[in-house]
Amino acid sequence: MLEYLLAALAFGLSAGVQPGPLTVVILHQTLTHGLSAGLRACLAPLFTDGPIILVTTLALPHLESLSGFTTGLNLIGGIYLLVIARSMFRAPVHPVQGASGPVVGSLKTAIRINLLNPNPYLFWFTVGGGYILRGSHAQALLFIVIAITTLIATKMGVALLASHCQPLLSDHAHRLVMRFLAASLALFGLLAIARAFPA
Repeated sequence: MLEYLLAALAFGLSAGVQPGPLTVVILHQTLTHGLSAGLRACLAPLFTDGPIILVTTLALPHLESLSGFTTGLNLIGGIYLLVIARSMFRAPVHPVQGASGPVVGSLKTAIRINLLNPNPYLFWFTVGGGYILRGSHAQALLFIVIAITTLIATKMGVALLASHCQPLLSDHAHRLVMRFLAASLALFGLLAIARAFPA
């Protein structure tokens, strides 16, 4: 049981601090709409990883190759990331104090990005799925709950840090950060599309 606990903590923490599309969206929502929007986006794994885990437990014993699945996911996800990055570039850039737009879409956007991100699928279909299938029901449940909880808590830590640093940014620095986040998301999109068409 201790192995499952430690493994879940390690995987959740490493995934939480790893740069990626979800982290970019969390930072963008926090700096644009405030901490509540950023924290809301952090909850995306609650809604995405559950269905992915269910598919994993049902399909993994019968699945021989993920190549076709990940190719399609990379292509669709990459295009979606480019669309979101384009909207970030075109959106008015202002510090959170002047934000007036709705924040209800922060969770929906994060959910869509996480569902179209191959990384959660690759993790649960490989390492995570291995722990689930070879452990007892109690061990599998412990691994799932701790991994997702640690992931969300770490992402919330990132949002809190961004919220704490935001008042220190001048308008010009804030604008540069927003442009950098949009460019980062576009880069993740291009990389995903490139992975869909390996040389």
